[in-house]
Amino acid sequence: MRAWLVTIPCCSCSWRPSVQEDLNRLLARGCGAPARHGTRHASGASWLWRGVEKQHVRRRAAGFVTVVLKAAKLREEAQTSHEGSDGSLQRAIVEAENEVEMLAFLLEEADSSEAEVLLEMEAQLQEPKAPLVAAHLRAQIAELQGRKQRSLSPPDRAGHGDGDGEVSAS
Repeated sequence: MRAWLVTIPCCSCSWRPSVQEDLNRLLARGCGAPARHGTRHASGASWLWRGVEKQHVRRRAAGFVTVVLKAAKLREEAQTSHEGSDGSLQRAIVEAENEVEMLAFLLEEADSSEAEVLLEMEAQLQEPKAPLVAAHLRAQIAELQGRKQRSLSPPDRAGHGDGDGEVSAS
């Protein structure tokens, strides 16, 4: 059996090394056809690319949910242990919140939508045993939805992208 190395340098999509490696591994197993230089995606590999990309979206969204869950559990611990009497706990919360903010900023639209679904599923699981954690997860869902709305809103006349559509009086 012959393994095909698929490299598409003239493609306009962003190939991440891990995606390229996954694609090559799957093609080596006989799933797909060799790519021709100059094609966007090999016809036999386009379905494969979509499957690999979906896996990466799920992985990125799951990573985001893991960080949000960690931050939510730390916040719950601080609230239940009499408003953060431990300085190391407060530092851990700040670090976790910073990581959540950074990852939320880096999420692409597909990742964000998948993360919303996963956050809601996790919130439903946490609801009976940790309602504070579930509330934090749902607050993060609202934050993601707000980010998405702000990114879709047209800028106001002054050129600010706040998305509220209001022109401030000056």
